[in-house]
Amino acid sequence: MKKKLALATFIFFSSLALPVTADNWTYDFENASKDIGMRTNHLEMNLNGLAWKSYGVCCNKNNKDWHNGKGSARICGRNGTMAEMPYFEMTEAKPGGIGTVTFSYHIYNNWNSQKKQTDWIVQVTQSENGGWKKIGSAFKPTSEVQTFTATANLKSARIRIVRADYQTFDYAGNTESFSECFNIDDMNITDSQDVLSDLPDITLAKDVINFGQVYKGDSKTDTLRFTFKNLTAPISFTINDETSSFSIPVTEQTHEEKSGESLVEITYAPLSYGNHTAIMTVSSGETQSTVGLQGNCIRKPGEFKYSGGTGTQEDPFLITRPDDIEDLSIAVDQRNDYKDKFFKMTNNIDMTKIKGMKPIGNNFGADGADIKYFAGTFDGCGFTISNLKMEFTGGAQIAVALFGVIQNAIIKNVNINNSSFSADALTAGLVATAMGGDVENCHIGSNVTISSPKQYYASGLVCGAFANAVRIKDCTSAATVKSKSVAGGILAANNVAGTSINRCVNYGSITATGDYAGGIVGFIDDGNIIINDCANMGSISAQSGNTGGTGGLLGLAAPSVLGPVVISNSYNAGMINVSGKHVSPITLIDTGGGTQFNVTNSFYNSDLFTDTDASGTPIATADMKQADFAYKLNANRLDGPWRWAENTNDGYPMPSNIGEIPKSDKMVLVADSITIPQYAYYHVFIKEYTPQMLEYMADKEHRIAVKYEVQPDGILESYGNQNSSNWRNQRQSASVESKRRHS
Repeated sequence: MKKKLALATFIFFSSLALPVTADNWTYDFENASKDIGMRTNHLEMNLNGLAWKSYGVCCNKNNKDWHNGKGSARICGRNGTMAEMPYFEMTEAKPGGIGTVTFSYHIYNNWNSQKKQTDWIVQVTQSENGGWKKIGSAFKPTSEVQTFTATANLKSARIRIVRADYQTFDYAGNTESFSECFNIDDMNITDSQDVLSDLPDITLAKDVINFGQVYKGDSKTDTLRFTFKNLTAPISFTINDETSSFSIPVTEQTHEEKSGESLVEITYAPLSYGNHTAIMTVSSGETQSTVGLQGNCIRKPGEFKYSGGTGTQEDPFLITRPDDIEDLSIAVDQRNDYKDKFFKMTNNIDMTKIKGMKPIGNNFGADGADIKYFAGTFDGCGFTISNLKMEFTGGAQIAVALFGVIQNAIIKNVNINNSSFSADALTAGLVATAMGGDVENCHIGSNVTISSPKQYYASGLVCGAFANAVRIKDCTSAATVKSKSVAGGILAANNVAGTSINRCVNYGSITATGDYAGGIVGFIDDGNIIINDCANMGSISAQSGNTGGTGGLLGLAAPSVLGPVVISNSYNAGMINVSGKHVSPITLIDTGGGTQFNVTNSFYNSDLFTDTDASGTPIATADMKQADFAYKLNANRLDGPWRWAENTNDGYPMPSNIGEIPKSDKMVLVADSITIPQYAYYHVFIKEYTPQMLEYMADKEHRIAVKYEVQPDGILESYGNQNSSNWRNQRQSASVESKRRHS
């Protein structure tokens, strides 16, 4: 025995005045190297005359192990690939019963265990199978030597040490080696003492119920049997289940007898794939026992069940959980294109637990040409997909984005944040390869990275438009985009006639380590394209050598493109960093070929690009951050989208369908009726408002807003006195009269 600690233990037990018999049991672990050994796999052993078994337990091996004397045991909460739950368990009842249990413990001093520890518990049972009950309090090892003490006072009983979360801990999914480890030494177990026999008790036949594998949408039922004695209150059942996978038909039982046996049925009906765990508590008054519930939901081959819906426009498939998105990926990979089918997100979705998911639609294959595409309608309803990691390498795994390949699909109202996308080529945040379709009101966040480090094409939103025209509108990207060559903020490359990009803004940095980079579009290989009411705010970097090109809105159109290439009512306010001569703040309009360019009413920041450029009009930063600049971008259009508000978008104008312009709370009634003389420089209209703005106007009783713009002063004011309810009809006529006013 060890001197100081053994003496302290002797004094402690002496003070308890416990009777000492031959059956009191002690083990000081001095022979642990022989009795337990150095391996942490399943062991059966004899320790001082008592049979034990363990998993994840070994003797002390090195100077990181704490021990009092020369020996101790190490128990590891996590230990690489695990076949069982870690435990240290007595397998035969101790003669004389279990009285008071004591032992000393201390962390294992490796780096992982110093950083991370978990709670452990000591349990006791009088049954050969299950019926475990916790004694004492849970304990967590530290760098200080501590002593565990708890009293059971049970005849013909045995004990074990397990993780406090053993009923839900996913040991099979563990990947950490030698963490949450601690050392145990100097264990003492006294004989049990006489106690009252009429104490209330609930003993469960099992402490863990594992339902095994169940298909999503199916269910499996198991029965928990238990005994009870000396109960005076009804027995209640509660399940702590965050996933709603487990259920019980009753929550309470009433028994005429105070003691007896009973059972309760538990059903596992998983709604999402993967492992599920829960804790069910069986209680009566202050007496309670718990059972762990475990199950694994798997996918039925060839069957794809989402969170609801039938796929019609009236009853779309519901995308609620991460595995719904994974299901869609697998379904399309198995050539379900979902043409004329509809999907709708119902909430934000965190993809952290989904690993290795292929893009929804892909051309993964031995030669990179085995195309599976999505052809349906996917409505994100303004919700966000986050923590999606899609990183692939090799020529057979290109075209990587949330949607790898679409054909005449509609993708709308989707936000993506805190995600990364990487492949050798053709990489984007939302759609990698678009063979026709519509992308509307989709937004890629600033914490998204997109990379094609080895080959061509990377974009924040859509990488490539091929085969059929693609229409992109009311979208933004703030992603960091990098490509070996051809990089764009909204679209990397266009190879088809009829593609259009309307009311889109890029905020992210665009980098091509080679050439061809643009804030909105990187490169046009073929076909005509329209870029209208767009802006680039992000920085652009590229190497524009003898053939390449870099532009604030469009990098380059190949000389063979017949066009026309139309850029209108747009601006670039981003920095361009280029080592080469082929650079423009808007686009290179002279490519040495027959491409027809039509660049109108487009502007660039003259403070960032000081050379005169024929593709656009220079304007200083300070002037860009004025209401008059929005007026210029609208170019006399009564329905022009450009809006400006102080302290919004860093003072730069933005298209009205993107973001929110603050609504004024300073509207005042200044006249009952006003008319404006119809001079050439006055433009009068009442805008057709969105439903949200109509509701806002309805709250401003007896007020309407009439907007008039004055050129060249660009003055904007609000007047009116018509009843607000009329605004809901969106049909107004007004006689407006006013003098020309100045700010």
